[in-house]
Amino acid sequence: MKSTANDTFKSSEAANYVVDRLLELGIHREDISVLMSSHTHEKEFDAIEDSHAPEGIATGAILGGGLGGIVGALTSIGTIAITGGAGLVAAGPLASALLGLGAGAGTGGLLGGIIGLGFDETEAKRKEKDISDGHIVIAAHVDSNLYQTVQGIFDEAHEREEHNRQRRQAVEFS
Repeated sequence: MKSTANDTFKSSEAANYVVDRLLELGIHREDISVLMSSHTHEKEFDAIEDSHAPEGIATGAILGGGLGGIVGALTSIGTIAITGGAGLVAAGPLASALLGLGAGAGTGGLLGGIIGLGFDETEAKRKEKDISDGHIVIAAHVDSNLYQTVQGIFDEAHEREEHNRQRRQAVEFS
């Protein structure tokens, strides 16, 4: 039986870490979804897209770690949806579902799309707010026996985010 593990990350570094670890675990790209606002996508990934090369985003797959890894993951996962009305960038099965549910039709499309993916309304509203606040949502459709391992990867990513935040604060105060 399959379950969907999901979490929200404040930094592209944490999101990249999660995607890399999921792939290392053997989770197929087509079972990983990434969702963020188009504003977050532009802010976090402009350095790669500014190359103006036709394959701009795809160059991320070659860059390895850092921002390149998640941008590469966005392109290599499969379907990418950049919806005008809702201001979203989505990759993976989540992109297909949101496109199918018409998430690009307007801002209400995201909430309806998330609910349509099986989230209850409270969780969907929380994800919608997180995305509008600039966070990145990652969902992985995994065998039930891997669910706890994936949750552990999410927890590690949050610990790394907190450690990096504290380290940056320490540098600022010194």
